[in-house]
Amino acid sequence: MTAQFFLSQPTKPRSSWRRVSGIALGICIPGTAFAYLDPGSGSMLVYALTGMAATVAYLARGLYYRLTATLWGRADQLTAQLTGIDLVFYSEGGQYWGVFNPVIDALMARGIRCAYLTSDPRDAGLQTESSLVSAFHIGSGARAAALLNNLSADVVVMTTPQLDVFNIKRSKQVRHYSHLIHAPTDTLLYRRYAFDHYDSVMCSGPHQIDSIRALEEHREGKAKLLLETGCTYYDNYETNARPLSAVGSGDQPVVLIAPTWGPNGLLAAQGMELLKPILEAHYEVILRPHPQTYKSEADLMESMEELLAPYANVTIDRNPTAAASMAAASIMVSDLSGVIFDFAFLFKRPVIVIDNWVSRDGYEAEYLDRTIWEIDARERIGRVVSGERCRLLPSIISETLGHHSSKDAEQFRKESVYNFGRAGEVAASQIEEILRSVRDERTHISHAT
Repeated sequence: MTAQFFLSQPTKPRSSWRRVSGIALGICIPGTAFAYLDPGSGSMLVYALTGMAATVAYLARGLYYRLTATLWGRADQLTAQLTGIDLVFYSEGGQYWGVFNPVIDALMARGIRCAYLTSDPRDAGLQTESSLVSAFHIGSGARAAALLNNLSADVVVMTTPQLDVFNIKRSKQVRHYSHLIHAPTDTLLYRRYAFDHYDSVMCSGPHQIDSIRALEEHREGKAKLLLETGCTYYDNYETNARPLSAVGSGDQPVVLIAPTWGPNGLLAAQGMELLKPILEAHYEVILRPHPQTYKSEADLMESMEELLAPYANVTIDRNPTAAASMAAASIMVSDLSGVIFDFAFLFKRPVIVIDNWVSRDGYEAEYLDRTIWEIDARERIGRVVSGERCRLLPSIISETLGHHSSKDAEQFRKESVYNFGRAGEVAASQIEEILRSVRDERTHISHAT
């Protein structure tokens, strides 16, 4: 069942408007003052004014969306559609359908009804044909937050971090929020307070549980339910990636260059300094930038495409998933990105990691004096190379291919990933248990009152 709704953002209570108005008047009304305003205080004032302006803009936009939704009546319509559905999934975009799909399939096999809400009108999940799944496109930004912040359900499952920190707040009508982690990487490289306001987290490996527990202890917060789930999208790769084409199409190995985005990514940090030696060594090259690169670093990608145009031995992959590129590649060159573990764990082929500096600022790692899991894990799946040695990559690639052991990668996968290839079924079982617990608690409260 598929439908599309564009929902409104509810306004804050009137008292919020009064508080904002009062602060604004207090700042704008002149008065006599005899004080020295140091640069630090000036910066704080600028931040306060900027934050206040953003708050006013957000409230105004919320009022607009609410009035629009009231006129159209769509919020009420969708609320009616969700009546009686105790389990809700929310996806920020179609790229996460591979994470949710194995779980929802397993829930359907158990006869458990759910709703799938997505902010992507092209999300493949909207095409789900089952009486047990109600799928809706709810828009994005404030429009999506309008529904999510006032949702009524027993359990809500999301891949979105920082619940109750930014736009998406905990609804008073939701009894349990669960975060489904969608990568095998350390939770310390998530933004601050990524999981603090979730009731449970479905973890892919023991290192994630260790990091979350350490953060809870540091903040003296309530212990969450941490579940040994696994990487659910690996279930799809096991089914769909292995039947793809064999490695390469010629005599030369195929090199997959798969950088993350941002200032620490390979394209921003090394660019053609990294690519040119490999291309001129006549390797067949697949460049697969992180999808976010095209949104956040459009100028960089435009420049890279121009510089790569003269080379016939490079292909730029913009497919929704990396499955085909990984299946075709003999070796991967990347940075500190989750894709290096996908390649190693799924295909057991070697990875060369360029050792760029990684900042802890703004991430959970900033709070703890402990090694980020990926830093040590790189050595277990391939080879770490400093950025200054990019010109030597052709010979390093050849040497790495000659010494790689797929058995080592498989052993490391066993140590690092729960329930490989069957995480969707495990997640469904865990969600069913959470639903049962929430319903029992609700029944107990009802009888007590």
